[in-house]
Amino acid sequence: MHELYTAPLPEVLCELMRRFYALGWVSGTGGGISLKDPEGGYWL
Repeated sequence: MHELYTAPLPEVLCELMRRFYALGWVSGTGGGISLKDPEGGYWL
């Protein structure tokens, strides 16, 4: 997980979604997850 601290934000978001899906925390099509960067961008 430490590599996520220095990865570009789009890569971090994709990796987090992969991990959430693998853990069964999301269905893949259920929606409802959003993240915001310090500048106010990036919504999922």
